[in-house]
Formats: sequence, structure tokens, C-alpha cells
Amino acid sequence: LLPEQARSHNRALLLQTLFHAGAMSRADLSRETGLTRVTISDLVAELIGEGIMAERGVREASGPGKPAILVDIDRGAHQIVGIDLSGPDEFIGAVLSLDGEIVERRSVPRPSTDAAGDAALSAVTSLARDLVGAASVPVLGVGVGTPGVVDDSGTVLSAPNFAWSKLALQHILHGELGLPVLVANDANAAVLAEYTFGDAKADFMLIKIGRGVGAGVITGSQPVVGGDDSALGIDT
Repeated sequence: LLPEQARSHNRALLLQTLFHAGAMSRADLSRETGLTRVTISDLVAELIGEGIMAERGVREASGPGKPAILVDIDRGAHQIVGIDLSGPDEFIGAVLSLDGEIVERRSVPRPSTDAAGDAALSAVTSLARDLVGAASVPVLGVGVGTPGVVDDSGTVLSAPNFAWSKLALQHILHGELGLPVLVANDANAAVLAEYTFGDAKADFMLIKIGRGVGAGVITGSQPVVGGDDSALGIDT
């Protein structure tokens, strides 16, 4: 890994640990993640400076020594935007808290297949702008689940229902919104949401049926995608 890639991975590991476990001390985070205490202290200071994390007071003392200071994600400081393009009649979206609680909902009509292409892209962009404007605190990022084959860069390689081919949707929305954007296949996004916020376990399959049929798979707590960047299914 390049140094910047390693740092990004360590940030993600730290935030994922806090997201699932709640407030912890820096020493706890070091033990849980396997990262050194120096690395943890550096990342925590950086994330507190960015307003993503905050100190939450001290842990009740259970022995001699200075009580540990607890840190956690500042869950009220930011919101996120999620958009689902898989509906038969509408593109739907929501502003959510970092814990997945819906704050505001919005939707726009889905363009007909005959009028897809640029019209579908315009509808998605308009919905995204509306949702970002509806947030009550700064938006941390935008996630989009779309039918079709999507590569790791968020480019929709093929979405026949929208007449999209090699559409760099993630790049386009990032340019329009000035925010981090993640675009993924809708079934893969759905299974990750169920795993993160629902009752899914380490091994889990979600089957999504709409205008097409697709499946998202979690195995060993890790998402699985097809060899050609597709979900385990087809769009019709």
C-alpha cells in the first residue's frame, strides 16, 4: 500500500470500530484494531480536528491511575444522503443520521425508458441537490445505489433501463455537489445497509426483485461481487 492508502484504510478501520462498538479509549482502540497507540492518537486528533470525532469524558475509574478519556464518532455533527434508483416509478432518497435514522425523505419521478439517458442523470442530480439542501447539519457524503454493472470507481458500465453506458456517475455527482460520493450496484448497497443497520449476520444473502433481479452477498462479514464488477444477478 502507498502511505496515503494505508492512512485511509486505518481511518476507515478506526471509524468502523467506533461505529459498531461505541465510545472507547485510545488504548482500547489500539488493542481492538491492532494499530499502534501513536497511530491511534494521530488519527483521533485528526478526526477531532475535522469534527468527525469528539471526546466523551472519562471512563469511571476501576483502579489506580488516571481514568481513560473516551472518544466516539460525533454522531450529531454530520448527516449522510442515500439515494436508491431501483424503484419502478420513482428515484427515492433520504437524509440520514450517522446511525441510519431517516431525517428527511425526497423523491422524483423516474424518467420513462424512452426518455432515459440524460433525463435520468438530470433527475438523479436534482434529487441529490435537494437532499443535500434539506440536511440540518453538514453532509458527510452521498451514497447512490443504481441498477446495472458498476465498477470500483463508481462508473456505471451498463444500465440498460437508463440507457447508461460507461457513465462516470460518481465523478459527475462529486463535481456537481462538491462532496464525497459513492456509487454502487443497488443490490450490493442494499445488502451492506442490511448488514450495517439491520439484523444480518456474517453470512447473508439479499435478493432484490424489481425491473430486474439481483442479489447482494455477505460472507465472512465481507461483501462479495461478481468477477465483472456486477452484483450476483441481472437487470432486465
